Amino acid sequence: MKELTLCHKAVRVDADGLISLTDMWKASGGNADDKPALFLRSAKVKAYIAALEGKVQKCTLRKKRGGTEAGTWAEKLIAYKYAGWINPEFEVGAYMVLDAYFSGQLVPAQSAMQQLINAQAAMLDYTRYSSFHGRGLNQCRGRRQELQEQIDSAMSKCQLRLSV
Repeated sequence: MKELTLCHKAVRVDADGLISLTDMWKASGGNADDKPALFLRSAKVKAYIAALEGKVQKCTLRKKRGGTEAGTWAEKLIAYKYAGWINPEFEVGAYMVLDAYFSGQLVPAQSAMQQLINAQAAMLDYTRYSSFHGRGLNQCRGRRQELQEQIDSAMSKCQLRLSV
């Protein structure tokens, strides 16, 4: 199970790519009027899901009770609709994070942080050893730019955070 971060709260994504609407609701502030159950009862939402089922072969929506995967789970198009139903500011932020996730721009935070740590350690080694003698400094000048690019790349892969 993967996690995204919206409003500094974890939003789970299961192995099938379904997003926890319950987690999205909690991330939005947990207003009782915005619960996923109320969203799914709406006539417009029911019409949207019916139209979606007509366009795609499988429209997945699951409700699980109890256990570690409890809550309402839905595919990304329903999650987008739900984000818009909650409020416009949350919708924009959720679109940014979910689009980045589903397009592959986000990597697991642990992986991005490990890349960053490795690049920063290499930069520290560069700084230590390049100062021992002039020839080493000349050989390491090109490496500094490369290491800085690795650090910048690792930082850009860290997940976007939405603050509402």
